[in-house]
Order: sequence, then C-alpha cells, then structure tokens
Amino acid sequence: MTRAQCLFAAGLLSLTCSAHANLISNGSFEFPLVPPGTFTSYPSGSLFGPWTTVGAGEVALVHTSFAASGLSFPAQEGNNWLDLTHGFNGANGVEQTIPTVIGGLYQITFYLGNIVNPGGPFGTSSSVSISTNGFAGNTATVDGSNSPPTTTLAWTQFNALFLADSAQTTVRFTNLDGPSDNSNGLDNISIVEVSRPTPSVVPVPATLPLLASGMALLGLLGRKRARRG
Repeated sequence: MTRAQCLFAAGLLSLTCSAHANLISNGSFEFPLVPPGTFTSYPSGSLFGPWTTVGAGEVALVHTSFAASGLSFPAQEGNNWLDLTHGFNGANGVEQTIPTVIGGLYQITFYLGNIVNPGGPFGTSSSVSISTNGFAGNTATVDGSNSPPTTTLAWTQFNALFLADSAQTTVRFTNLDGPSDNSNGLDNISIVEVSRPTPSVVPVPATLPLLASGMALLGLLGRKRARRG
C-alpha cells in the first residue's frame, strides 16, 4: 500500500513523543496577528505563514477575545485559533507540508473547539477530517447535540498516527460541519516523529492497532477530556 495511514488514539505515546521536535510550523495560528476582538478571513488558495487554505470557501483566524451573541470564543493556546467554517460551511480547510522519513511513524496532536448553541448560528457539534497526502484517514468529532447549551468555546484534544510513504507529507484538516453550524475550531497542532525504520527494514505502511496508554484497543477514535480555553 503506497499511502500514509492515519489512525486516532487518546493519550498516545506521550512520553516517547515529548523528546521530539514539532514538525508543524505555526500550529497555534499565532501569525499573522489578528486585532483583539476580531477575525481575519482567508479565501481558498491563500497563504498565511506555512498554511495554505483549501476548499471552496474561506477560513478565519479568530482572536481569543472575540465574542458574539453573548458567547465567548477563547483560543486553546495563545491569542488566535482557526475557524474552519467562517460562515461558508463547506469543505473548507488548511494544509501544510512537512518533512518525513519513509516508513516513519508520526503522531498528530490537535485540539477541536466546539460550542453548544442549539437553535443559534454556531450549532452544537464540531467535526473535522484529517488527511495525509490526500488519503482521508479518519474524522474527529465533538458532538454536543444532547448536551445543555454552553456560552464558551470548549476544546478537546485528539491524537492521530500515520506512517509516512514519502519524504514529504501534506497534512490537511477539512471542515465537516453542516450548513447551519458557523463555528468549528482548530488550534494547537503538533506533529512529532514517534519512530523510524532501521536502515535494513523499511516497513510497508499498513493498518495499525490503536494504542492508548500502551494498551491495544479496537476503536477507531479516541480523545482526551474537553478543556475550556
């Protein structure tokens, strides 16, 4: 199989990964600067730092002090976060290309932001697709449809694994929220190398078992507890 494989896990290999550098640049979307209380829109095909916007609509960098309709939208880290919907609610997204080693195992960590606003413009759930080199591995979802309304954007950590099949890997995050949901937060993204093959053995990318705290699981998706910004 000649494509990167992507799987989700919760709390995966944190001790191993902590020793490796983050391969993602501007993972907390701190640049460009956004004026307090506002947002800056980026149409498809535009660049901001190392990120490229993709899809038919727009994304927006949102300042942590932005508020609307009596609701607050703090960042998970720093001063900015990325809204994948920005009112267009299509398959909008961003991507970045990083250096990888063929056969190397990598972990993606990111935070997904959601606010529960039933009947309001910001919806109740947030969902994103993560792809590597064009292969959509899985989706991450925070479903608040059965939860009471909230007034502050809350953040949930997700982790994903992929095996690289080339010297460069393009990682893409794509909005999956529906047309009535105008908020889908993304923040604090990191990608670290977990392991690489020995010189004499280059493994063929294959489906991996999910791991959580060193234990094999059969699920496809995991997440850590939600955190408020």
